[in-house]
Amino acid sequence: MPHTQTTAGPIPVAPASGPSAPGVLPGWGLAAILALAAFLLFYNLGQRPFWQDEAETACLAKNVLATGLPYAFDGTNVVSQEEEREFDKVGGYLWRWSPWIQIYLQAAGFAVGGQTAAAGRVPFALAALLAVFWTYRLVARHFGDRSWALLAATLLTLCVPYLLIGRQARYYAPGTLFVLWTLDAFLCDWQRRTGPIVAMFVGMILLFHANYLLF
Repeated sequence: MPHTQTTAGPIPVAPASGPSAPGVLPGWGLAAILALAAFLLFYNLGQRPFWQDEAETACLAKNVLATGLPYAFDGTNVVSQEEEREFDKVGGYLWRWSPWIQIYLQAAGFAVGGQTAAAGRVPFALAALLAVFWTYRLVARHFGDRSWALLAATLLTLCVPYLLIGRQARYYAPGTLFVLWTLDAFLCDWQRRTGPIVAMFVGMILLFHANYLLF
């Protein structure tokens, strides 16, 4: 009887199905979250007029466009909610009650889109949207889990109080962004690297000038 010899060899493995590049699903997930956040933050942004504190910031922003500085007096009207304690008349009515970042952000919105409620709120809604992205970035970068990063960004996007403050022309959204910026830099190797130290320093300065109570 003839003898048949068999030779053992590697067993072919069928190629795995699914996306070829890692991170495709988290990438699409992040894009969907940011699209949803943008819709919720920007939809009908100018529907309601400025409320009390927003209007205060808007009046100062208009004076910034005219003079370059946030003066509380434009030659006709005085901006005050605290019995004229917000400025020094001797100093030409220069505003000193609160930091100026929110005033200049709103002035930038007016300069680009005109003096409307929507244009005045756009820079703050952009800051709120960027904070959603930075939340994802912070969790993914320092905790190494993109699923948790997506969940964190989703929860922030669906947080109604956050959407309310993010749609207002006040320091709330920039302050949130600067806190995330500073925390991100702090969690980096700032003891040995110059970049994180500089980023943390800049973030804390911006946070102070957004609202010193947050600092």
